[in-house]
Amino acid sequence: MSTPIADYGLLADCNGSALVDRAGSIDWLCMPRYDSPAIFARLLDPDAGHWSIRPAAPFGAERRYLPGSLAIETTFTTGSGTVRLIDVMAAADGQRGHDLDSMRRTSCCARSRASRATSIWSWSSPRARNTG
Repeated sequence: MSTPIADYGLLADCNGSALVDRAGSIDWLCMPRYDSPAIFARLLDPDAGHWSIRPAAPFGAERRYLPGSLAIETTFTTGSGTVRLIDVMAAADGQRGHDLDSMRRTSCCARSRASRATSIWSWSSPRARNTG
């Protein structure tokens, strides 16, 4: 079953974009430009690649944009703890006043809990095929 488009949040750096779902999966990513081939494309095809970070146990999730930014903060709550995931597109030094170099960061907020990370790359990009 596909995720409704309304359940995605937009990440962007003025050159490329990504869509992240409420469960911590980047299902669409075009870099370094908007018209570049997709690196993750699960939005269109379940086998076309994604990058997921989420708790290993069943969870609930709340999401918001951090004030004044396009950074998305997702808070996962399980029966034994809380984990926060922050997603942001890395911008070039000084681009529009940003100084970012990290795309995804997790932190435990209450009681430590195991998380699961999965990355499946889409090989639709000729550049990716040649380097893979």
